Amino acid sequence: MRTVRSSARAASGVTRSAASTAATITPVTVATIENPARRLIDEREGIYKTLGALCYFQHELGVNWSLAEDEGYAAGYNRAKMKQLNLRPDLEALAVHLPQQPYVRECRRIIGVQTLTAHDLGRFEQAKHVESSVAMGDYFMDLDHGKTGHAIEVDLDSGELPKGGGPFQVPFEVFIPEKVDGFIPAEKNISQSRLANGATRLQPITMLTGQAAGTIAALAAKQNIQPRAVKPWQVQQALLDSGCTLIQRWYADVPYGTELWRATQLLAQGECASHSHQRRRDRGEAGTHEGLAGRRQVGRDPFQLRPARREIFLGDDAARFA
Repeated sequence: MRTVRSSARAASGVTRSAASTAATITPVTVATIENPARRLIDEREGIYKTLGALCYFQHELGVNWSLAEDEGYAAGYNRAKMKQLNLRPDLEALAVHLPQQPYVRECRRIIGVQTLTAHDLGRFEQAKHVESSVAMGDYFMDLDHGKTGHAIEVDLDSGELPKGGGPFQVPFEVFIPEKVDGFIPAEKNISQSRLANGATRLQPITMLTGQAAGTIAALAAKQNIQPRAVKPWQVQQALLDSGCTLIQRWYADVPYGTELWRATQLLAQGECASHSHQRRRDRGEAGTHEGLAGRRQVGRDPFQLRPARREIFLGDDAARFA
């Protein structure tokens, strides 16, 4: 649970008794998410731990951290929630100034048509270009949280792993369960490794993956088909119409948000895939890639701009990463 940092202008003091209550905290488990009764217990203990930490900061370290009374958390919903947790009465009066819900860093993840792994999250010159991209993030893979920080899935993430931050793409396929129909994950439960989750768990990208999930669901419902049958380019078109960015590649002579910009985003997806395929062929690697030419012919391209492709790539044709 996150500690709340306050300004000096409005703060509630925390007594030393909160620290002693926090001394018997037990580790949380997956039951914290899946078992409502266990979740209430763990949320209560998390509140005690937070208040105990604030007591230590104030009385032992002399740090001006406390509970901000001016954030508006102490509304009816939060007061009822804290009452439901059966907190110590003296601490309940403080706890109403905490956020309504704890921040959940990880949860169960689906097994999807594709699993996003650390090796998919190279940045800048090492970035992988994903033709079916439906969201983007830029956070580094952060997995440093206590006793379980070392516990990565070696069958998914092993060897030399990418480091640092920078733009990366999230493919359509990680939203599609391998075997289950009629279900779309939206946030930390997409098909990904634990280490990849360290980069996709942040609120900026979870808003974008949530938007992608909602778009997939809406298109599936509108067409009366299963989510796996939705065409990725249809999802991309809807997201681009909403102002989303789907690829790390930009062109200096294409203004953001225009129809030409949206078409360039779509065409550049296939262009990068085609370049990647050519590099594999040059190295003598096996495999084929249908690429842009085979998948988005005139008549299927939402913007009908394939004949003008040369004009789209005039000017600064080099890849430029945001």
